[in-house]
Amino acid sequence: MKTELQGPSGLASQVTVLSVGPREEDHGLLKAIFDNSEWNLCPNSKWRLRTRSSVESALSLLRKSRIPVVLCAHDVLPGTWRELLEQLARLPDPPALVVTSRIADDSLWAEALNLGAYDVLAKPFDGAEVVRVVSLAWLNRINPPQRVAEASRSGRNVTPEVAPRGPLPAWSACASAAGGSNGLRQAV
Repeated sequence: MKTELQGPSGLASQVTVLSVGPREEDHGLLKAIFDNSEWNLCPNSKWRLRTRSSVESALSLLRKSRIPVVLCAHDVLPGTWRELLEQLARLPDPPALVVTSRIADDSLWAEALNLGAYDVLAKPFDGAEVVRVVSLAWLNRINPPQRVAEASRSGRNVTPEVAPRGPLPAWSACASAAGGSNGLRQAV
């Protein structure tokens, strides 16, 4: 399985996010946001967007590469965001899923969160909101809340090393570089 690239300092040089959906214009807008935004959580890294048009092609990629965050269109076909979420749960190192939709109402948000998605992003995309949600999904993915709470109670640093679920990908080093326990608590 491929993991994220490491730079000479040992910090992640690249964090990849996958966008799954049928609309090229959505992928284009997200790429522009990724290329032209400041990613404060891991400033020495390049945030990269990969795209797939179907759940099947996304799963094929996810089985080969560790990708920490997946954005999935509400109307992706064939397959659905729900099917993708189910399949992600079967991966050894599942990414966080963010559902994207033009109709991002309370019922979709409640359904997505109840089924285990990280969040819902409204379309048309707002650059600041995309950066905020993706950054927090990434941070939550590499440092789940239960680990943060356990570490806080025990007085240990809140870093990805607190209770690892196996070897951590290289991109997890950015959380420590982003400020250790203080930086992580402020971002959450």
